[in-house]
Amino acid sequence: MLVSNKLFNLESTDLLRNYTTLVFGRALIYGTLYALSAGTAHSAQYAMAAMLKATNDGNYNFVEVVRDYGDKARS
Repeated sequence: MLVSNKLFNLESTDLLRNYTTLVFGRALIYGTLYALSAGTAHSAQYAMAAMLKATNDGNYNFVEVVRDYGDKARS
């Protein structure tokens, strides 16, 4: 997942309805991503880490994999 620094640091009091922080990036990581992955098997966590590394190394283009979803959302 990629978010700009501006979006990561965005503060909103609306986040306090569901999270313990005003900062969007912290709510995203500690309130959502952690909760979604903390109870999963290590193999899934290693797979996600490998995908992120491959993306950062330029060996995996995740945009191509999800492009259809963006196209459908625009329709």
